[in-house]
Amino acid sequence: MKFRDALFTLLVFAAPGAFGQNSASLGGTIQDSTGAVVPKATVRLTSHEQGTVRSAKSNQTGLYSFTFLPRGVYDMEVTATGFRTLSDKNITLATAESVRRDYTVEVGNVSDNVTISAEAQSVNTDNAETTTTPRFGRIWWAIPIPARRTRHSNGLT
Repeated sequence: MKFRDALFTLLVFAAPGAFGQNSASLGGTIQDSTGAVVPKATVRLTSHEQGTVRSAKSNQTGLYSFTFLPRGVYDMEVTATGFRTLSDKNITLATAESVRRDYTVEVGNVSDNVTISAEAQSVNTDNAETTTTPRFGRIWWAIPIPARRTRHSNGLT
């Protein structure tokens, strides 16, 4: 009986972490029209569903990163001194998705805005994994057979 209780606890509390993350990540590079990286650019990410705003700055190599994002739709705004403000609307992130978005900012006044209105296809260029939103049936069948069927574990107690 103790083994079954331990197995149940393991499946309930450890299984969500074992089958992937419950959040998404978004990152990329900020560069200018010549291809040079733009350090210290401010990147603001606004969630449509929650209304929250996250902010990050690009590092010395122009990289920015947002991690542990809830799935949903986001708007992004990139600002840097001496460059036009760039806006990207309706970025959709799914659970366990890692999206890379590289941006090119144009020289100009900060008051000038550039808006990206066409929705780009999210492509994971870091690895060849594909992600989908898991359904219970798929998760259940991903559990090894001894853990799914208690009759296989009766002799272990």
